[in-house]
Order: sequence, then C-alpha cells, then structure tokens
Amino acid sequence: QNWDEGLNYYNEAIALDPSFAPAYREKAELLKDAARYPQAIEAYARYKELNENCRVNQRYAMFVYLAKDYKNALVELEKALPCNDKNEYMYRVLGYTCYETGDYAKGLQYMDTYFNLAKETGKVKISGGDYGQKGKLLSKAGQDSLAVDMLKRAISEDPTYVDGYNEVASILMKQKKYAEAASYYQQKIDRSEKPAPL
Repeated sequence: QNWDEGLNYYNEAIALDPSFAPAYREKAELLKDAARYPQAIEAYARYKELNENCRVNQRYAMFVYLAKDYKNALVELEKALPCNDKNEYMYRVLGYTCYETGDYAKGLQYMDTYFNLAKETGKVKISGGDYGQKGKLLSKAGQDSLAVDMLKRAISEDPTYVDGYNEVASILMKQKKYAEAASYYQQKIDRSEKPAPL
C-alpha cells in the first residue's frame, strides 16, 4: 500500500529502459489502485503504444471509465469492443457509461447483452448494483413499471444497495403510491443510518 515507494521503483525501471512495456503497465495498475486516474491513463497509454492488442485496448478503455471521463470512455469502449465481443465486462461498463452520458436506450441494449452473456457463460455473477443500474436505465427510458421490478430485484439481491430504495421510492411517488413510497424511503433511512456507538 506504499504507493509512492512502489512508483519510484517503476520510474527507475522506466528510466533504465524506456521501452520496457511491463513497467508502464504495472505503474498504471499501481496508480489506478491509488485512485490517481489521470496518471494511470497516461502510463497505460504508453504501455498501449508499446504493446497494443485487444486485451490492452479493452483494459485502457476501462481506465478511462474509472477516471469518470464518460464521454471519452464511451469512445474508447466502443472502439475496443469488437476485437473481443464476448467480454461481459465491456458490455457492463458500456451500460453504466451510457447512463452517465444520457444515452439510455443504448445503455439498456448493452446491459441486456451483459445479462445474457453472464447467464450464458456463467463466468460472471450479476450483482445487485447491476440490476439497479438496469432499473435506473429503464426509469430514464420511461419504463417505470419495469424499472420498479428491476430495482426491487436489485434490493433482494443486495439489501445494502441503498440507492435502490431511493430509486423505487421516487418512481412510486410519481405513480402516487405514497404509502409504498414512504416504506421504501424509511428502508433507505434504516439502511443508511449508522448505529450510535456504545
């Protein structure tokens, strides 16, 4: 966890041999773990120059997403997707990215593909947050009834998914189902509050 000391070693390796690609990759991974995303992207971009292939391009796109540069992440993700269009995580991240960029219809398509691939291969477990993300996309796409069902599924999969309670309650308020909405708001409060120390 000593990021700076680790970084010094990678920088020394790069100084000794600027064409040694693995040093840039490991430096980028360290910077990502330290949440220094702009620097991580810079290091991974250099690695990509020295060792460009499908896996590297897809990983680079993930780095841009983690930096919350959603507009550029969408470009990089869609550019990198075709070389391995069976990578479940690419569709997952594309679904999340489309939500952030406001392209809800496309986001739903990506999330549907992610769900289908995950079920088909059995290699990836769909999380409560994933169901929640699909629910939020459905809501933004004007499909509130389906959104509520999906968000309730998210909560049942992961009762700690606090955003889910809020999202369900907001939709129920729009539908004038005030008592049920109040119940979900209360559950959100109950889940959010930390117990007082003894």
